[in-house]
Order: sequence, then C-alpha cells, then structure tokens
Amino acid sequence: MDLLGGDGDFEGPRGFEPYFRHLLPHKEVYEPINEQLKADWQSRLKDLLDLRKAAKKHIWSDLHGNWLPGLVAEDEDAIRDFDRWIRSALAIQPIASLLDSKPVTTVVGLFGTSALTALLTRWRVPLPEAVVGSVLPAVAAMGAKSRLAKATDLAVFYQKTK
Repeated sequence: MDLLGGDGDFEGPRGFEPYFRHLLPHKEVYEPINEQLKADWQSRLKDLLDLRKAAKKHIWSDLHGNWLPGLVAEDEDAIRDFDRWIRSALAIQPIASLLDSKPVTTVVGLFGTSALTALLTRWRVPLPEAVVGSVLPAVAAMGAKSRLAKATDLAVFYQKTK
C-alpha cells in the first residue's frame, strides 16, 4: 500500500526506485511480459495519438473545462448536463458528419427540429424511423445552438474513434 500511496520508502517523485531495486534480481521473470507490453504499446501508439488529436479537436475543452470539474465536484446540474450531452451525442451520431458544419449548426440552432427535418429530407438521408424518432427529440431537448454544437462535436469524436 505504501507504493500505491507514495508513502514511506516510496515517497516523492522518485519513490518508484526502491520498488524497482527490489524487483531487479527477478527481472528475467518479467522480460517476456515487458516485451509484450512494449510491442503492444508500439503497435497502438499511432492509434492513441490519433485518438488524442481527435479528442483535442472535438471535445477536449468541454470535457476538461466543464464536464470533468463539475463531475468531480458532484455538481447535480453538471451531472444532469453531462448525461444529456452523452445521450444527445449518441442520438445524433448517425448524422453527426452532416451536422458538423457551421451553416447547418446555425440553421438548426436557430430554427430547431423543423429545420433539421427539412435538411434531412433535402439531403435524402436514409435513416430508419427509429433513428429519426430518437434524433429529433434529442435535438429538440438540446434547444440552444451551443448544445447542438457540443453534442455534434462529441458525436463526430465517436465516429472518428470507431
């Protein structure tokens, strides 16, 4: 527990060193595992960097600037808003790439679900009724243009990470 807590012999920024010194006589036992971990890390590093890049572009400021601080503080409004953000993004995910444009976001934000319905019809988006049925209420519930933009950013992030 001292190691995990950074207490006793393991205190401070270099507190991991006593642990490694203790393991050194047994390092050959860990070598196959270390090699596998290293190979896995190297093979997935590009994916991780791509994921981080997409997160930075689409959700980083909302996630770290708004949602996480509110969730950590257990703020009820933040928890409710975060849940709404996730549900809305999941609902619009099938059409997020269409919504991810300034003109569309502005029109839908200003005119609501009727504008979204018109745009979907105009674009001839082949969505099942179940998806349209869940998308329109989600967008209507979001109300403000900024909410739509935030949900769209998260939905686009979901699409890029698949």
